[in-house]
Amino acid sequence: MRARILVVDDTPDNLDLMEQILEDDYDVTLASSGPECLELAARDPFDLILLDVQMPGMDGYEVLRRLQADERTREIPVIFVTARFRDPDRISTGLDLGAFDYITKPVEDEILLAKVRAVLRIREAEREKARVEAQLRHVHKLEAIGRLAAGIAHEINTPIQFIGDNLRFLEESFGDLVGFAGAVARAAREGRLDAAEVARRADEIELSYLEEEVPQSIRQSIDGVNRVAEIVKAMKRFGHPGGASREEVDINELVRTTAVVSRSEWKYVADLELELHDGLPLVPCRGNDISQVLLNLIVNAAHAIRDKIGERPETKGRIVLRTRLLDQAVEIEVEDSGCGIPEEIRDRVFDPFFTTKEVGKGTGQGLALAHAIVVQQHGGEIGFDSVEGQGTRFRIRLPLEAAGAEAATPEGEPAAEPVA
Repeated sequence: MRARILVVDDTPDNLDLMEQILEDDYDVTLASSGPECLELAARDPFDLILLDVQMPGMDGYEVLRRLQADERTREIPVIFVTARFRDPDRISTGLDLGAFDYITKPVEDEILLAKVRAVLRIREAEREKARVEAQLRHVHKLEAIGRLAAGIAHEINTPIQFIGDNLRFLEESFGDLVGFAGAVARAAREGRLDAAEVARRADEIELSYLEEEVPQSIRQSIDGVNRVAEIVKAMKRFGHPGGASREEVDINELVRTTAVVSRSEWKYVADLELELHDGLPLVPCRGNDISQVLLNLIVNAAHAIRDKIGERPETKGRIVLRTRLLDQAVEIEVEDSGCGIPEEIRDRVFDPFFTTKEVGKGTGQGLALAHAIVVQQHGGEIGFDSVEGQGTRFRIRLPLEAAGAEAATPEGEPAAEPVA
């Protein structure tokens, strides 16, 4: 498929010239002003914009600022085209604003084509890199889901078993009750209803026992169904690959979902508590990627506790998931009472392929991928505090848009919320 190029210039002759140079190899769209450029770029995905600097009303600098402020257009590379760009200060200003390159007028065919080809090659390489990274993240997520599958199957199987037991009990009890009610009805119709006989039949089917146990079995079965539904919904939310663009995400709900999905990893070694800040604003992020980061930290926390207290502990450790609102960010914390991180390896934990686990039990990609997602992909921060023998606390900070940051203000620490 041919690359799509948007050429922006307020002079018709310049537009015609660049169209003639480019049209044999590329699909070219023309715009004669900054506002028209912004409208076209927001509506259609272009691979490159050739942008004049000196335009009336809105110059190229302002156009570039607005392109980069818009999620839909900020990734489109821009080459400035102007006769006045020979001034080093103007060149510096354009490049500092985010222009990829510049071309001076009068435009020379070979220079224009060479620079366009170079930018498009880099653009395609960046797209390929993004595709590979997205595939890597999804593979890592599927690997995590596969690792959790046996535990999740057990989580579902337990309520299914007692639902089945309750249904069989209810089936038998219903038969007894129907028989009892039928006998009483027949005796009433025949005029031989006797209180002693009714009492005898009631004792025979243990009516007082059924009055107590049947409602309890129904409640337990409803609870079991709700539990299975909760697990299935969490898996659907977690396993969905998601889109490539950022969305407004409820971080508290993301934390709850990931806690449910990871339950089989921590329930035998730790009690997990949620301390979630009420009224968090929605956070612009790739929610599925952040949930992958959080899952990795929770699983690591559970493993650290298991390493400290053993597979069958008499007393459990503790994992706490917190959220809080900062001035311009939302913070997520994962704190554990595990074995801590030795001081001599703390500066290496985010390195690719670094792991302290046995061969076959870890790839060393989890924290490296977490760092890439939080820092490189979201412009956030990830770090930790650790005391060897006492535990570790990881912190993730995701930036808020200005409007989102004003939507709520911190109101102190949230109360702990245990997770079943």
